[in-house]
Amino acid sequence: MARTAAIAACCAALMFANGCGGGGGGATGGILAGDDVAVAPSWKGKPIVVDGVTLQRGQFSTAQWKGKVVLVDFWATWCVPCRAELPKTNALYQKLHDRGFEIVGVSSDESAEDLERFLAANPDMTWPQLFDRENPGDHVLGDKFEIDGYPTVLLIDRKGVLRYAGLNVSEEMVRSLLAEGAK
Repeated sequence: MARTAAIAACCAALMFANGCGGGGGGATGGILAGDDVAVAPSWKGKPIVVDGVTLQRGQFSTAQWKGKVVLVDFWATWCVPCRAELPKTNALYQKLHDRGFEIVGVSSDESAEDLERFLAANPDMTWPQLFDRENPGDHVLGDKFEIDGYPTVLLIDRKGVLRYAGLNVSEEMVRSLLAEGAK
């Protein structure tokens, strides 16, 4: 619960400081340009697999999407900047999904019911959502990938390598990775 309060404070700070994660800036990791922040520093440039249990209690792994570009979206329905990014994220998904772009959400909601209600009201969010029912509000993958605030996205290339971690991604970033090794 304390972590959720801290994350909520971080989200509020992001809203005022970064306008919901928008703006320019160069990549501190030097991998892809964008709104990079000090997220998952030990994982950048290395192969990663994101796996867990979906909201519907099924098993999921990004390994099944090897050969595709994958956006991992760490978010929560209570996070105003996260919700502000969703229309942009959905538009990107609709535009590039057929070219090999996938998204998986990692929810840190306090309850499965909160997430289910939000998804029911937003049926265009068709990508899988990972949810930790044993530890709601604090998804274990957040600790694994050193996520300090929301929204945070990870962008994984076709080879399964983490190429970007930050507040959001641009269409240009995704297209660049889709072009690498395109068949």
